[in-house]
Amino acid sequence: MATDVNWNRIELEDIFYNITVSVLNTSPTFEVRHSWPTNGAPAFGVDNNIAFLKIFDSPSPVTQQRENIYTQEGSPETPNMETTYTRTLRVVWNFYGPDSWDNARLLKDGLFYQENHDLLAVDRIFMIPDSDPPQRVPELWEGLWYERCDLTIYFNVGVSINRMVPAIEIVGIVVMDHEGIQATINIEAMTVTWQEDTTSWQGESVIWSTSVEEYF
Repeated sequence: MATDVNWNRIELEDIFYNITVSVLNTSPTFEVRHSWPTNGAPAFGVDNNIAFLKIFDSPSPVTQQRENIYTQEGSPETPNMETTYTRTLRVVWNFYGPDSWDNARLLKDGLFYQENHDLLAVDRIFMIPDSDPPQRVPELWEGLWYERCDLTIYFNVGVSINRMVPAIEIVGIVVMDHEGIQATINIEAMTVTWQEDTTSWQGESVIWSTSVEEYF
């Protein structure tokens, strides 16, 4: 069976974590974290540069269209239905720290570079260029104002899901009249076989003889 391309949450988090670190690798003190970790989030100081990564599915016009392609796969061959469609993701980065605004701008600019486009394209992920600029929203926490900047970018993701589908392997047709059975036709896959009395014929196409046609 063909291989599926349908990233789960952990795989998507890893993909966007890696691209974030790759773009912002010029900052040795910068740290990227996944939002809502199971064991809680370690505290960070007002001077720490850090980003929290969040990923959501988002509705869009392109997500409503699906295409099914039917093929024969494997040996022996089995019917396969490949469903392909586009999934739209909303990816949110919450940047904190004195460099939060600059880091958000650097990340957005870096995602337009060809090398980063190509890294995401390997996983069938493509950025939608139309996005809002980073939003600076300082946050008050325990009497201190933390610099915060939020960046939201949308991505289209190509999805491919395969499944085996049931198929009719053989169909038997019996031709009868008042005297009983006159012919038996077996249709198996794309090959048609029929027998009449002591004469038999088999081939890739069907040409009915006069003796068979008169029974229809």
